[in-house]
Amino acid sequence: MHELSLASSVLSIVESEMSRHPGRTLTAVTLTVGERAGVELDTFRTAMSAVLRSSAWCDAKCVIDIIPSRAQCIACGVVFCPRGAYIECPECGSGACGVISGLEFKVASISLE
Repeated sequence: MHELSLASSVLSIVESEMSRHPGRTLTAVTLTVGERAGVELDTFRTAMSAVLRSSAWCDAKCVIDIIPSRAQCIACGVVFCPRGAYIECPECGSGACGVISGLEFKVASISLE
């Protein structure tokens, strides 16, 4: 399960950061996850809940901010929200497009008491 591995990696990041703040309590972890990051969100939420429950911060919440997928056509410059696996410019039909957002996966912040 890919999402459990991701959740375990997030917990490792949290553990590392919490070691720099002894005596503080983790209240929330905020993650930024792009629509095209390849993460099944319901499964990932369940995995995050499980790893947090099994940690020293069992009461901490996990907040996930979803970043919409955006692409830009290299040929005509239009920025658009791609649909489907193949990205094609809705203006000129070019397949020469680059994803400019929606691939993110990062720990955006942790909240402490």
